[in-house]
Amino acid sequence: MSLLSSFVPVLLADPWKKGMVIEHLRKVGALLSALGAKPLGLSDVQTPKRQELAGRVPADGYEPLASNQWKHVAAIITEIEQAAAEFGLSLVFHPHVATYVETPSGGRASL
Repeated sequence: MSLLSSFVPVLLADPWKKGMVIEHLRKVGALLSALGAKPLGLSDVQTPKRQELAGRVPADGYEPLASNQWKHVAAIITEIEQAAAEFGLSLVFHPHVATYVETPSGGRASL
């Protein structure tokens, strides 16, 4: 039996947490690599505000992130991908309920 990956939810929308997020992903990346995993499964973290809408987000996203926040999300995902590559890992993204990247529109905005 071998480890395929790990689900790693992190706070993507807060620019003040970027250093903490990257440090955490490097620790997880080192562990996954040591255990023979190939991908790292990333997700945005759930929040109480988004939990109220889980599974039924309206088309407008209900208080979605502002465009500058989405730019930060895309930039931090790029940095996370680079950090994962340091350990020979590819990055896969998991849209998850109760996050800002729950719907197809959230997925497109995060790219």
